[in-house]
Amino acid sequence: MKVFITGATGFLGSHLVTHFVNHTNHDVSIIKRLDSNVPFSKEIEEKIAVFTLKDDASNLVEIIKDAQPEVVIHLATHFLSGHEFSDITPLINANVTFGSKLCEAMVANDVKFLINTGTLWEYFKGDDQYDPVNFYAATKKAFEEMLQFYVNAKNLEAISLKFYDTYGPDDRRGKLFSYLKQCLAQGESIDFSAGEQTLDIVYIDDVVKAYEGAVEYILTRQDSVYEVIPIGSGKSVRLKDIVATFEEVTQKTLDIRWGAREYRPREVMHAQADIRKAQDKLKWSAQVSLKDGITQMLTKDKII
Repeated sequence: MKVFITGATGFLGSHLVTHFVNHTNHDVSIIKRLDSNVPFSKEIEEKIAVFTLKDDASNLVEIIKDAQPEVVIHLATHFLSGHEFSDITPLINANVTFGSKLCEAMVANDVKFLINTGTLWEYFKGDDQYDPVNFYAATKKAFEEMLQFYVNAKNLEAISLKFYDTYGPDDRRGKLFSYLKQCLAQGESIDFSAGEQTLDIVYIDDVVKAYEGAVEYILTRQDSVYEVIPIGSGKSVRLKDIVATFEEVTQKTLDIRWGAREYRPREVMHAQADIRKAQDKLKWSAQVSLKDGITQMLTKDKII
């Protein structure tokens, strides 16, 4: 199977490429920008095809033509939890414009199957009613509207996997566990909210298996409609309890100043993915518990 991956140099993409090379028979191609480094071992890099994207993406049609993929996995994104005036154009360019150009390049080369990556932060109240938490989530939804056009009018076949959050080793995104690891290493205090909000986070080994299942599903399903499939642990865990599990694994008590800062505007207080579609359609569910995931992450990062 020839698989083409955008966003392959990021946290999720680098793990996905490595998994596909080591554990599947997929022939993997990736795309990167000129200023992006390829974060793979020499052994992995020798087994993949690397294409370089021009700044204006003007060579994207040619790249898809040369790669000749059967399935495209779209991970490339620009994430910001909040935004300022100057962030609007970069967010739209990365999350709407580039994805639209990718669809156009696929149609031009008769490549039919796209697995998109969305976000469950589109649902502020934790239900199925669209209410974006932030501008980032709004741009992700805006691309889905473009994607719906390509499905309806250009016969593209597409599904979107949507997450609340993911974690694992070699994660440089500056998210929760980055702060906890910093606190652990430097003994610094960290100001947190009261910590009563809940999270649904998935360990990276489970995440990449969801994409593996999605590749098989999109090629064999009977319906060609656009589908959204939530991906998560299916468990809602308080932030305080996640930190407590981290402390249990490290056998250290962190200097967390609970309640030292206010909850963020539009803080999602309850996150819990409905994983029934993932179980039914992808034959997938998360297998790595929070404690085991934290243990594996810290072991691979050589922290414990």
